[in-house]
Amino acid sequence: MLQRIMIKVYTVLVLHLLSITHCFADVDLTKLLSNVELKHQWNATCEKDKCNFISSHESPYPFSENSPVEAVLGVEVFPKETNNTLEEILNSELNAIKNQNLINDYLEEDRPAPNNNIAVFTETINTKKVGFIKYRTSGSPEHPSVMPITVIHGIFLDSNQIVMVHLITFFGGHQEEIREDQHTLLNKLTQTF
Repeated sequence: MLQRIMIKVYTVLVLHLLSITHCFADVDLTKLLSNVELKHQWNATCEKDKCNFISSHESPYPFSENSPVEAVLGVEVFPKETNNTLEEILNSELNAIKNQNLINDYLEEDRPAPNNNIAVFTETINTKKVGFIKYRTSGSPEHPSVMPITVIHGIFLDSNQIVMVHLITFFGGHQEEIREDQHTLLNKLTQTF
């Protein structure tokens, strides 16, 4: 059942991933992330080029109408097939998000003011420039959600790969630790690439 939910979540919320041909990346995430210590209790499934972490905590009603779990954290590595800059990739992602999602009011005050309720910013982690896109959504027009969902995409580039760490929060019961886990994964990945 969780796998079915995971597929639906990625279909609805993360369809806007880069429009590049997917093939195996140069790194094996199964090995790379096997010893990373995360604070939240996740059920992880990893393949060579992607890992999905599904929260072991249940969402209470009415948030459970979106998903029975609190959050999903996904890591994906794609071969870089163009010379696009991080800024160009962020703009492409931003346009796809705007076109494919019902955007809600941005309620947080932790980043620069969002543009049309979507915050886009960069941070340096281990000398790598990491771009973030943060927003709240009510799903897509075809698949609206019952309650707003918070999404944070972390994206950085290596010379020949694109690395994305997506955090989708259905219920913020453990919000601080799941956000910290996203940062922990980005920290590990930026050390590796």
